[in-house]
Amino acid sequence: MVCGRAKDVIIMAGGSIYATDFGRAAGRVADVRAGCVAAVRLDAGHSRESFAVAVESNHADDPARVRRIKHEGGS
Repeated sequence: MVCGRAKDVIIMAGGSIYATDFGRAAGRVADVRAGCVAAVRLDAGHSRESFAVAVESNHADDPARVRRIKHEGGS
């Protein structure tokens, strides 16, 4: 369980992105469990930063649904 975060903002390419915005967007994807989303920045300090969004689903064992979740989530 993730409880809180050190900062609510992910800084990428000089812009501020709110982690809660990722959570709300991912939570609207079908088969993603509400409240079971975490967004994190990757490769901090490198010239090109990226982020990841981890979600929980009751359908992780169904490859077709996993592909759909990834697609609808924007990856």
